[in-house]
Amino acid sequence: MPSISFVILFISLVGLWFGTKLSVDNAVKVARHFGLSEFFIGLTVISIGTDLPEMVVSITGAIHKLGGQETSGLIIGNAIGSCLGQMGFALGLTGLFYRMTINRNDGIRDGIMLGLSTFVLMVLASDGILSRVEGALLVVIFLVYLSVLLTQEKASKKDGETMLPRQRIKTFAMLTAGMAIVIFSSEWTIKSALEIAAYYRIPQSVIGIFIVGLGTSLPEIAVAIGGIFRGSAGISGGTVIGSTIFDILVPIGVSAGISTLTFDIRIADFDIPAFLIIALIVFSFFITRKGISKVEAIIVLTLYFLYVWLKLVQ
Repeated sequence: MPSISFVILFISLVGLWFGTKLSVDNAVKVARHFGLSEFFIGLTVISIGTDLPEMVVSITGAIHKLGGQETSGLIIGNAIGSCLGQMGFALGLTGLFYRMTINRNDGIRDGIMLGLSTFVLMVLASDGILSRVEGALLVVIFLVYLSVLLTQEKASKKDGETMLPRQRIKTFAMLTAGMAIVIFSSEWTIKSALEIAAYYRIPQSVIGIFIVGLGTSLPEIAVAIGGIFRGSAGISGGTVIGSTIFDILVPIGVSAGISTLTFDIRIADFDIPAFLIIALIVFSFFITRKGISKVEAIIVLTLYFLYVWLKLVQ
């Protein structure tokens, strides 16, 4: 029954959000224990942590594909939809409450990285197939980027926050529990989303972009807005930027490494270019206008909802 599938999907997305929040909160404690900067924590630790839903959903989908069930559209739509939701909706919504700024050099570095990653994905997907080798290439690109970030962070490392042995045990236990909830919820997210797509004869990529993609990007939206109200703007900006770069490369790359993906040409021709346009405009605001204020936020949100309207019409 489709109604039951919708209920299961909703509960699963709530589980993804709760498990991710539990994981991220405790991952931040670990990162601060080792003296990592706020922006770096957002760009790497929290962004990768909040991407657990996308990552696990993609891996689960790839495993289902190995078993003979076609899930390529859901995997790719999930990743691209999450990127669009974060760069268009999360940053735009957050900018309405607080002027978001990042260091100009960081903006140039991460803007180039995001543009390059998106362009590489577009080229690889142009033939409609993403092979295991191509998937591995995407992951390697992210690892190179991560190594550059780590090198830069070591040069400016600060003293960490001390954790008592009991606190360490509790932190790692909660981190493990959060990840377990994410893994369990992702399995049911995949199953219910596939049932809905099959029942209503909706393309998997559409379900992936608008339901699963936006749903799995809820942690990033929550962390970004929560960071603003807690006075941690660096975490907010770093989380969305880092998460978007991660989503473009790793979930799709790892999934393709597990099982070759069939890439819907319409996503390569429309959705990815739309994301690239929004991303370039966002980074131009960061670099030339030194941030995203209410005016820029309204522009970004308008572009995102224009994309949504064009996609639905299409």
